Amino acid sequence: MAAKPRTLDTQKTSVAAKPRTLDARRLRRATARQARVGRAAGMVSPTLWKQHRLYRAVRLQHPQAARRLHHAGLGWRSSGHCANRHRHSCTSLASVRLGTLWGLVNLKRRSGCGVVVTGGTEVGHATGPHSHGKGYKIDIEHNKCVDRFIRNKRMGRVRGDGARLYYERRPQGYTVYANEPSHWDIMFL
Repeated sequence: MAAKPRTLDTQKTSVAAKPRTLDARRLRRATARQARVGRAAGMVSPTLWKQHRLYRAVRLQHPQAARRLHHAGLGWRSSGHCANRHRHSCTSLASVRLGTLWGLVNLKRRSGCGVVVTGGTEVGHATGPHSHGKGYKIDIEHNKCVDRFIRNKRMGRVRGDGARLYYERRPQGYTVYANEPSHWDIMFL
């Protein structure tokens, strides 16, 4: 008779343990589902946010930056079919800031548009503390989707070269879009 209560206790323990396991699985699935929904909505996870704050000033070499763009689904095009930073006909990403690349990926996620980089850190751009050469600015090509998304931002003044400026303040930083005739000139601060 003593064996039966032990069996029942064991069964009760087993039954009690299964819901805990199922609850843990459900919790993991729900967390994963929320993460997928958050990424789709363009939200940044706390871990990525911390990385962004710590590492946004890190400079990348061209192959690293091009690989990150490709991995994020962004295009890259050079009119000179080259990546030499010292030739103005090339499109180079050498010494671009990680925060600038994150800004581009974030732009693609939030807009849902295709983004193609046409200018980076190569020579031939204006100089300054927040310039292409310093890794703060990048050029992307025009398309209807990107144009519509950026033109919904706060409109600003017209630059000396005739480019209309649009401004956006986000928790990750401040972004300035300049509508140049052949491309968008974007500065990520």
